[in-house]
Amino acid sequence: MFELTASETPAQSTERSPILTFLARFFGVAIEGRSYLNLLYLWLAFPLGLAYFILLVTGFSVGIGLTIIWIGLAILFLLMLAVWGLEGLERVLAIGLLGAAVPERLPASGGFGFRPWVKAVFKSSALWKGLAFLFIKFPLGLAGWIASVVSLSVSIAFALAPFAYWFGGRVELDGWFIDGPFGLALLSLSGFFMLLVSLHLHNGLAWLWKKLAEILLGGGASPSPAIAAAAAPVTA
Repeated sequence: MFELTASETPAQSTERSPILTFLARFFGVAIEGRSYLNLLYLWLAFPLGLAYFILLVTGFSVGIGLTIIWIGLAILFLLMLAVWGLEGLERVLAIGLLGAAVPERLPASGGFGFRPWVKAVFKSSALWKGLAFLFIKFPLGLAGWIASVVSLSVSIAFALAPFAYWFGGRVELDGWFIDGPFGLALLSLSGFFMLLVSLHLHNGLAWLWKKLAEILLGGGASPSPAIAAAAAPVTA
């Protein structure tokens, strides 16, 4: 009887209750390196998306408007080459910051030189899917940036409420003034809890960007071994 109990003890010790697993994942988000890489990507998405939107709208407007005198075709050609380069930048950001397994854009080809390369680029579906990615980067980046600013600012303000009180400020919450130590401590703990929830929210938004990048920033082929290695999980 003793031997049976002893043999079961190691197996039982390796088991982890669902509650402990949930708590480890919930609180562990604060020390995961991926959380802060995701946060950096979300904060870069808005300014980059704005720059892409201005470039694309201006380039297409001028290029299409001047096609009647042929110079517009040259502008559109240069614009699409710029789009290809910006897609490459987005691939680097998605792979490096989000850990996305983005497929290769162009298949292996035996052709060399500028002309074969341009022909391959314009025939690749990656160019046109990437163009759609650059266009939607601005509205989605703006929405994500607003959600990030609101969630982080509110949670950090709550967490640092005791410092505002200690330095002579009055802590007011929806018409209620909080000045007791218990109320300040409760407000601060609520802020730290909201901060953890905010980091999980950022990870969820980054996961959506990751899937979007894997769909729109590649040509449909399997990712290279280097990309697969870069997409490995990052921990602190």
